[in-house]
Amino acid sequence: MDGWLKGLIATACVVVIAGGGYFAFSEYRRSQEQEAAKAAADRRALIVACKQMIMDLSKNETKDYKGGYIATCINDGYVTEQEFKDAGAGGYVDTVRSLIRPAAE
Repeated sequence: MDGWLKGLIATACVVVIAGGGYFAFSEYRRSQEQEAAKAAADRRALIVACKQMIMDLSKNETKDYKGGYIATCINDGYVTEQEFKDAGAGGYVDTVRSLIRPAAE
């Protein structure tokens, strides 16, 4: 009877360890998914903000936009230089040309 009790305790330990591991992995995976979703939402928000900036600049509404904002939008790939040019705001890009990294080919 002593042998089966040891086996029962060992089995209970394995079940507890496996359950804890499963829970920890599930929490880790959920956390990773939330981070990825937040990063995607942040990127979408930045794209929208950059496109709004293009629309404003095309109407000569400079608001508080700094040259660094234009360069960041282009350098980080949220919009392209061509989008500024197409909207008639290409002159704003030319003023910050030194901040814009060359496009990778």
